[in-house]
Amino acid sequence: MSNSDNPKRGAYFQKQVMGWFQREYGAEFELEKKIPIGNPAKDHKFDIVDVAGTIAIECKRYTWTETGNVPSAKMGFTNEAAFYLTFLPNSYEKYIVMLKSHHPKRSESLAEYYFRTNHHLLGKIIVAEYDPDQNELRIVGQNDFIKDGNYLEVIRDYLEAKGLSYNTSLTVEIEKRKAGKHYAIQDHIRGMVYSMLTNQTKWYRVEPHLPEIDKLFYEYDPEKTLAAEPGYFCQGILDMKCGNMSIKAQMEALPDNIRTFNRIEEEFGSIDAFITSEPPAVIVEKLSNGSSSYKMKMLGEALAWEYLRNVGIDGAKPDTHLRRFLGADRMGTGKHSPATACEVNAQVARLSEQTGLSKAEIDNLIWSFCADGFGEICTATPHCNSCPISDWCKGC
Repeated sequence: MSNSDNPKRGAYFQKQVMGWFQREYGAEFELEKKIPIGNPAKDHKFDIVDVAGTIAIECKRYTWTETGNVPSAKMGFTNEAAFYLTFLPNSYEKYIVMLKSHHPKRSESLAEYYFRTNHHLLGKIIVAEYDPDQNELRIVGQNDFIKDGNYLEVIRDYLEAKGLSYNTSLTVEIEKRKAGKHYAIQDHIRGMVYSMLTNQTKWYRVEPHLPEIDKLFYEYDPEKTLAAEPGYFCQGILDMKCGNMSIKAQMEALPDNIRTFNRIEEEFGSIDAFITSEPPAVIVEKLSNGSSSYKMKMLGEALAWEYLRNVGIDGAKPDTHLRRFLGADRMGTGKHSPATACEVNAQVARLSEQTGLSKAEIDNLIWSFCADGFGEICTATPHCNSCPISDWCKGC
Protein backbone atom coordinates (compact mmCIF):
# COMPACT_ATOMS: atom_id res chain seq x y z
CA MET A 1 0.00 0.00 0.00
CA SER A 2 1.39 3.43 -0.91
CA ASN A 3 1.29 6.74 0.90
CA SER A 4 -1.25 7.96 -1.66
CA ASP A 5 -3.42 4.83 -1.24
CA ASN A 6 -3.68 5.43 2.47
CA PRO A 7 -2.27 8.79 3.58
CA LYS A 8 -2.68 8.04 7.30
CA ARG A 9 -0.72 4.79 7.09
CA GLY A 10 1.88 6.42 4.89
CA ALA A 11 2.30 9.35 7.27
CA TYR A 12 2.59 6.99 10.25
CA PHE A 13 5.22 4.96 8.38
CA GLN A 14 7.20 8.16 7.77
CA LYS A 15 7.09 9.00 11.49
CA GLN A 16 8.26 5.49 12.40
CA VAL A 17 11.19 5.74 9.99
CA MET A 18 12.07 9.22 11.26
CA GLY A 19 11.99 7.91 14.84
CA TRP A 20 14.44 5.15 13.91
CA PHE A 21 16.88 7.61 12.32
CA GLN A 22 16.61 10.03 15.25
CA ARG A 23 17.38 7.29 17.76
CA GLU A 24 20.15 5.72 15.68
CA TYR A 25 21.87 8.91 14.54
CA GLY A 26 21.29 11.04 17.63
CA ALA A 27 20.14 13.94 15.45
CA GLU A 28 16.93 15.89 14.84
CA PHE A 29 14.90 15.35 11.67
CA GLU A 30 11.95 17.13 10.05
CA LEU A 31 8.99 15.77 8.07
CA GLU A 32 8.00 17.15 4.66
CA LYS A 33 11.00 19.46 4.42
CA LYS A 34 11.06 21.83 1.44
CA ILE A 35 14.40 22.07 -0.36
CA PRO A 36 14.99 24.09 -3.56
CA ILE A 37 16.24 21.91 -6.43
CA GLY A 38 16.75 22.29 -10.16
CA ASN A 39 17.66 25.30 -12.29
CA PRO A 40 15.90 27.61 -11.86
CA ALA A 41 15.45 26.31 -8.31
CA LYS A 42 12.00 25.28 -7.17
CA ASP A 43 10.98 23.95 -3.75
CA HIS A 44 10.36 20.21 -3.49
CA LYS A 45 9.12 18.42 -0.37
CA PHE A 46 11.26 15.50 0.81
CA ASP A 47 9.71 13.07 3.29
CA ILE A 48 12.42 13.30 5.99
CA VAL A 49 15.46 15.59 6.25
CA ASP A 50 17.80 16.11 9.18
CA VAL A 51 17.96 19.62 10.66
CA ALA A 52 21.66 19.92 9.74
CA GLY A 53 20.81 19.34 6.06
CA THR A 54 23.03 16.29 5.51
CA ILE A 55 20.51 13.40 5.20
CA ALA A 56 17.42 13.16 2.96
CA ILE A 57 15.00 10.21 3.07
CA GLU A 58 12.07 9.22 0.86
CA CYS A 59 9.66 6.63 2.31
CA LYS A 60 7.62 4.12 0.30
CA ARG A 61 5.07 1.94 2.08
CA TYR A 62 4.52 -0.45 -0.83
CA THR A 63 3.86 -4.21 -0.86
CA TRP A 64 3.72 -7.03 -3.40
CA THR A 65 0.27 -7.46 -4.92
CA GLU A 66 -1.95 -10.12 -3.37
CA THR A 67 -0.98 -12.54 -6.14
CA GLY A 68 2.74 -11.79 -5.79
CA ASN A 69 3.05 -9.58 -8.83
CA VAL A 70 5.17 -6.44 -9.06
CA PRO A 71 3.24 -3.23 -8.24
CA SER A 72 4.59 -1.63 -11.42
CA ALA A 73 3.00 1.79 -11.03
CA LYS A 74 4.36 2.07 -7.51
CA MET A 75 7.85 1.17 -8.68
CA GLY A 76 7.48 4.11 -11.05
CA PHE A 77 6.65 6.38 -8.13
CA THR A 78 9.75 5.08 -6.33
CA ASN A 79 11.90 5.93 -9.34
CA GLU A 80 10.34 9.37 -9.35
CA ALA A 81 11.42 9.82 -5.73
CA ALA A 82 14.93 8.69 -6.68
CA PHE A 83 14.93 11.21 -9.52
CA TYR A 84 14.26 14.09 -7.13
CA LEU A 85 16.90 12.84 -4.68
CA THR A 86 19.54 12.97 -7.42
CA PHE A 87 19.11 16.75 -7.60
CA LEU A 88 20.39 17.17 -4.05
CA PRO A 89 24.11 17.93 -3.60
CA ASN A 90 26.47 14.99 -3.08
CA SER A 91 27.05 16.24 0.47
CA TYR A 92 23.66 14.65 1.34
CA GLU A 93 23.27 11.03 2.33
CA LYS A 94 20.24 9.92 0.29
CA TYR A 95 17.91 7.08 1.24
CA ILE A 96 14.85 5.38 -0.15
CA VAL A 97 13.32 3.46 2.75
CA MET A 98 10.70 0.86 1.78
CA LEU A 99 8.36 -1.19 3.92
CA LYS A 100 9.65 -4.72 4.49
CA SER A 101 7.38 -6.79 2.24
CA HIS A 102 7.63 -10.51 1.45
CA HIS A 103 5.36 -12.83 -0.53
CA PRO A 104 5.27 -16.68 -0.56
CA LYS A 105 5.76 -16.70 -4.32
CA ARG A 106 8.84 -14.46 -4.16
CA SER A 107 12.38 -15.30 -3.05
CA GLU A 108 13.24 -11.67 -2.32
CA SER A 109 11.63 -8.75 -0.57
CA LEU A 110 10.10 -5.92 -2.59
CA ALA A 111 12.98 -3.62 -1.60
CA GLU A 112 15.51 -6.23 -2.77
CA TYR A 113 13.64 -6.57 -6.06
CA TYR A 114 13.56 -2.80 -6.51
CA PHE A 115 17.30 -2.39 -5.94
CA ARG A 116 18.18 -5.34 -8.18
CA THR A 117 16.16 -4.02 -11.11
CA ASN A 118 16.79 -0.29 -10.70
CA HIS A 119 20.22 0.15 -9.10
CA HIS A 120 21.59 1.56 -12.37
CA LEU A 121 19.32 4.59 -11.89
CA LEU A 122 20.18 5.27 -8.26
CA GLY A 123 23.69 6.70 -8.24
CA LYS A 124 24.59 7.34 -4.59
CA ILE A 125 21.10 6.60 -3.22
CA ILE A 126 20.93 3.91 -0.53
CA VAL A 127 17.94 1.55 -0.57
CA ALA A 128 16.81 0.22 2.81
CA GLU A 129 13.79 -1.62 4.19
CA TYR A 130 12.11 -0.94 7.51
CA ASP A 131 10.26 -3.52 9.60
CA PRO A 132 7.71 -1.65 11.80
CA ASP A 133 6.98 -4.73 13.92
CA GLN A 134 10.61 -5.13 14.98
CA ASN A 135 11.58 -1.45 14.65
CA GLU A 136 14.54 -2.55 12.51
CA LEU A 137 16.03 -0.96 9.42
CA ARG A 138 18.32 -2.88 7.06
CA ILE A 139 20.34 -1.54 4.15
CA VAL A 140 19.34 -3.60 1.11
CA GLY A 141 21.71 -2.14 -1.44
CA GLN A 142 23.96 0.69 -2.47
CA ASN A 143 26.23 1.03 -5.46
CA ASP A 144 29.77 -0.12 -4.78
CA PHE A 145 31.46 3.23 -5.31
CA ILE A 146 29.93 4.65 -2.10
CA LYS A 147 30.71 1.77 0.22
CA ASP A 148 33.40 3.90 1.81
CA GLY A 149 33.34 1.85 5.02
CA ASN A 150 35.95 -0.39 3.39
CA TYR A 151 38.64 2.08 4.40
CA LEU A 152 38.16 0.96 8.01
CA GLU A 153 39.55 -2.45 7.06
CA VAL A 154 42.59 -0.72 5.57
CA ILE A 155 43.06 1.26 8.79
CA ARG A 156 42.81 -1.93 10.87
CA ASP A 157 45.37 -3.71 8.70
CA TYR A 158 47.71 -0.72 8.87
CA LEU A 159 47.56 -0.50 12.68
CA GLU A 160 48.08 -4.22 13.13
CA ALA A 161 50.99 -4.32 10.67
CA LYS A 162 52.70 -1.47 12.54
CA GLY A 163 52.08 -3.07 15.93
CA LEU A 164 49.96 -0.10 16.96
CA SER A 165 47.34 -1.83 19.05
CA TYR A 166 44.14 0.14 19.31
CA ASN A 167 41.93 0.06 22.39
CA THR A 168 39.54 -2.90 22.30
CA SER A 169 38.39 -2.65 25.93
CA LEU A 170 35.32 -0.60 25.00
CA THR A 171 34.21 -3.23 22.51
CA VAL A 172 34.67 -5.86 25.21
CA GLU A 173 32.44 -3.87 27.57
CA ILE A 174 29.76 -3.55 24.88
CA GLU A 175 29.80 -7.32 24.35
CA LYS A 176 29.58 -7.87 28.11
CA ARG A 177 26.50 -5.68 28.33
CA LYS A 178 24.93 -7.49 25.39
CA ALA A 179 25.61 -10.76 27.20
CA GLY A 180 23.68 -9.51 30.23
CA LYS A 181 26.30 -7.95 32.50
CA HIS A 182 24.90 -5.65 35.18
CA TYR A 183 27.09 -2.65 35.95
CA ALA A 184 27.17 -1.74 39.64
CA ILE A 185 27.78 1.77 40.97
CA GLN A 186 31.50 0.98 41.29
CA ASP A 187 31.62 0.29 37.54
CA HIS A 188 29.91 3.59 36.82
CA ILE A 189 32.26 5.57 39.04
CA ARG A 190 35.22 3.89 37.30
CA GLY A 191 33.74 4.71 33.89
CA MET A 192 33.25 8.35 34.90
CA VAL A 193 36.80 8.68 36.32
CA TYR A 194 38.34 7.09 33.23
CA SER A 195 36.39 9.48 31.01
CA MET A 196 37.66 12.47 33.01
CA LEU A 197 41.24 11.28 32.67
CA THR A 198 40.96 11.29 28.86
CA ASN A 199 40.39 15.05 28.88
CA GLN A 200 43.14 17.19 27.32
CA THR A 201 45.81 14.51 27.62
CA LYS A 202 47.44 11.71 25.68
CA TRP A 203 45.82 8.41 26.67
CA TYR A 204 49.00 6.40 26.14
CA ARG A 205 50.39 8.19 29.21
CA VAL A 206 47.43 7.12 31.35
CA GLU A 207 46.66 3.57 30.20
CA PRO A 208 49.71 1.82 31.79
CA HIS A 209 48.74 3.26 35.19
CA LEU A 210 45.12 2.08 35.27
CA PRO A 211 45.74 -0.66 37.91
CA GLU A 212 47.39 1.96 40.16
CA ILE A 213 44.56 4.39 39.53
CA ASP A 214 41.99 1.73 40.47
CA LYS A 215 43.78 1.23 43.81
CA LEU A 216 44.06 4.99 44.38
CA PHE A 217 40.27 5.25 44.12
CA TYR A 218 39.67 2.31 46.52
CA GLU A 219 38.39 0.24 43.58
CA TYR A 220 35.68 2.90 43.30
CA ASP A 221 33.89 1.98 46.51
CA PRO A 222 31.41 4.90 46.78
CA GLU A 223 31.60 5.30 50.58
CA LYS A 224 35.41 5.21 50.73
CA THR A 225 35.69 7.54 47.74
CA LEU A 226 33.29 10.04 49.30
CA ALA A 227 35.18 9.93 52.61
CA ALA A 228 38.51 10.93 51.00
CA GLU A 229 39.57 14.50 50.29
CA PRO A 230 39.58 15.50 46.61
CA GLY A 231 43.17 16.67 47.04
CA TYR A 232 44.23 13.09 47.84
CA PHE A 233 43.04 11.85 44.44
CA CYS A 234 44.39 14.92 42.64
CA GLN A 235 47.88 14.50 44.10
CA GLY A 236 47.86 10.77 43.43
CA ILE A 237 47.04 11.30 39.77
CA LEU A 238 49.70 14.01 39.44
CA ASP A 239 52.31 11.76 41.07
CA MET A 240 51.65 9.20 38.32
CA LYS A 241 52.00 11.99 35.72
CA CYS A 242 48.47 11.24 34.51
CA GLY A 243 46.95 14.63 35.21
CA ASN A 244 45.45 17.23 32.93
CA MET A 245 44.69 20.93 33.11
CA SER A 246 41.32 20.26 34.77
CA ILE A 247 42.33 17.53 37.21
CA LYS A 248 41.86 19.67 40.36
CA ALA A 249 38.34 20.73 39.30
CA GLN A 250 37.52 17.16 38.23
CA MET A 251 38.46 15.69 41.60
CA GLU A 252 36.54 18.43 43.42
CA ALA A 253 33.48 17.52 41.31
CA LEU A 254 33.79 13.81 42.13
CA PRO A 255 31.78 13.84 45.43
CA ASP A 256 28.84 15.67 43.85
CA ASN A 257 28.85 13.28 40.91
CA ILE A 258 28.83 10.24 43.19
CA ARG A 259 25.91 11.74 45.11
CA THR A 260 24.13 12.21 41.76
CA PHE A 261 24.74 8.51 41.03
CA ASN A 262 23.22 7.66 44.42
CA ARG A 263 20.17 9.79 43.66
CA ILE A 264 19.77 8.13 40.24
CA GLU A 265 19.86 4.71 41.92
CA GLU A 266 17.11 5.76 44.32
CA GLU A 267 14.98 7.17 41.48
CA PHE A 268 15.46 4.44 38.84
CA GLY A 269 16.42 1.40 40.92
CA SER A 270 19.87 1.28 39.31
CA ILE A 271 22.16 3.47 37.24
CA ASP A 272 21.94 0.87 34.47
CA ALA A 273 18.17 1.37 34.36
CA PHE A 274 18.69 5.11 33.93
CA ILE A 275 21.28 4.99 31.13
CA THR A 276 19.21 2.47 29.17
CA SER A 277 15.88 4.25 29.71
CA GLU A 278 16.27 6.39 26.58
CA PRO A 279 18.51 6.48 23.47
CA PRO A 280 22.19 7.15 24.29
CA ALA A 281 22.15 10.60 22.67
CA VAL A 282 19.33 11.65 25.02
CA ILE A 283 21.20 10.32 28.07
CA VAL A 284 24.34 12.19 26.96
CA GLU A 285 22.28 15.37 26.82
CA LYS A 286 20.96 14.78 30.34
CA LEU A 287 24.44 14.09 31.71
CA SER A 288 26.14 17.04 30.01
CA ASN A 289 23.50 19.80 29.88
CA GLY A 290 23.84 22.33 32.70
CA SER A 291 20.06 22.70 33.04
CA SER A 292 19.52 18.97 33.61
CA SER A 293 18.95 17.57 37.10
CA TYR A 294 21.22 14.66 36.13
CA LYS A 295 24.13 16.85 35.03
CA MET A 296 27.54 15.38 35.91
CA LYS A 297 30.03 18.09 36.79
CA MET A 298 33.08 18.36 34.51
CA LEU A 299 31.48 16.07 31.93
CA GLY A 300 30.72 17.75 28.61
CA GLU A 301 29.16 15.97 25.65
CA ALA A 302 32.33 14.17 24.53
CA LEU A 303 33.24 12.96 28.04
CA ALA A 304 29.64 11.87 28.70
CA TRP A 305 29.86 9.67 25.59
CA GLU A 306 33.19 8.30 26.86
CA TYR A 307 31.64 7.44 30.23
CA LEU A 308 28.70 5.61 28.60
CA ARG A 309 31.05 3.58 26.40
CA ASN A 310 33.09 2.63 29.47
CA VAL A 311 29.96 0.93 30.84
CA GLY A 312 29.06 -0.90 27.66
CA ILE A 313 26.83 1.55 25.77
CA ASP A 314 27.69 1.58 22.08
CA GLY A 315 28.51 4.98 20.63
CA ALA A 316 31.23 7.26 19.33
CA LYS A 317 32.95 10.00 21.28
CA PRO A 318 32.90 13.15 19.09
CA ASP A 319 36.35 14.32 20.19
CA THR A 320 38.94 16.34 18.28
CA HIS A 321 40.28 13.33 16.36
CA LEU A 322 36.91 12.12 15.04
CA ARG A 323 35.64 15.61 14.31
CA ARG A 324 38.77 16.40 12.33
CA PHE A 325 38.89 13.04 10.50
CA LEU A 326 35.17 13.16 9.58
CA GLY A 327 35.27 16.81 8.56
CA ALA A 328 34.03 17.81 5.11
CA ASP A 329 37.59 18.57 3.96
CA ARG A 330 38.87 15.07 4.81
CA MET A 331 36.81 11.89 5.10
CA GLY A 332 33.43 13.35 6.00
CA THR A 333 30.13 13.59 4.16
CA GLY A 334 28.77 16.54 6.12
CA LYS A 335 29.16 20.28 5.62
CA HIS A 336 31.55 21.30 8.39
CA SER A 337 35.29 21.09 9.03
CA PRO A 338 35.80 19.91 11.66
CA ALA A 339 32.55 17.94 11.74
CA THR A 340 29.94 18.80 14.33
CA ALA A 341 29.09 16.29 17.06
CA CYS A 342 25.81 15.49 15.25
CA GLU A 343 27.67 14.91 11.99
CA VAL A 344 30.10 12.56 13.74
CA ASN A 345 27.25 10.57 15.28
CA ALA A 346 25.39 10.35 11.95
CA GLN A 347 28.44 9.27 9.96
CA VAL A 348 29.58 6.68 12.50
CA ALA A 349 26.03 5.26 12.60
CA ARG A 350 26.07 4.94 8.80
CA LEU A 351 29.51 3.29 8.83
CA SER A 352 28.25 0.86 11.46
CA GLU A 353 25.31 -0.04 9.23
CA GLN A 354 27.61 -0.54 6.24
CA THR A 355 30.31 -2.59 7.94
CA GLY A 356 28.59 -4.38 10.83
CA LEU A 357 31.21 -2.95 13.22
CA SER A 358 30.08 -1.44 16.50
CA LYS A 359 30.21 2.34 16.76
CA ALA A 360 32.79 2.06 19.54
CA GLU A 361 35.01 -0.12 17.36
CA ILE A 362 34.78 2.39 14.49
CA ASP A 363 35.63 5.16 16.95
CA ASN A 364 38.65 3.21 18.22
CA LEU A 365 39.97 2.54 14.72
CA ILE A 366 39.71 6.19 13.65
CA TRP A 367 41.03 7.49 16.98
CA SER A 368 44.01 5.13 16.90
CA PHE A 369 44.73 6.11 13.31
CA CYS A 370 44.96 9.76 14.34
CA ALA A 371 46.24 9.88 17.92
CA ASP A 372 49.73 10.61 19.20
CA GLY A 373 51.49 7.47 20.34
CA PHE A 374 49.40 5.36 17.95
CA GLY A 375 48.90 5.85 14.20
CA GLU A 376 49.72 9.59 14.08
CA ILE A 377 48.52 9.82 10.45
CA CYS A 378 45.47 12.07 10.28
CA THR A 379 46.72 14.63 12.79
CA ALA A 380 46.24 18.42 12.81
CA THR A 381 48.84 18.49 10.03
CA PRO A 382 48.01 15.24 8.19
CA HIS A 383 50.76 12.92 6.95
CA CYS A 384 49.19 12.34 3.54
CA ASN A 385 52.36 10.92 1.98
CA SER A 386 52.26 7.91 4.31
CA CYS A 387 48.46 7.61 4.57
CA PRO A 388 47.12 4.22 3.42
CA ILE A 389 43.63 5.61 2.75
CA SER A 390 44.58 8.72 0.77
CA ASP A 391 42.54 7.49 -2.22
CA TRP A 392 39.38 7.94 -0.14
CA CYS A 393 40.27 11.38 1.22
CA LYS A 394 39.25 14.73 -0.21
CA GLY A 395 42.22 16.45 1.41
CA CYS A 396 44.99 14.30 -0.10
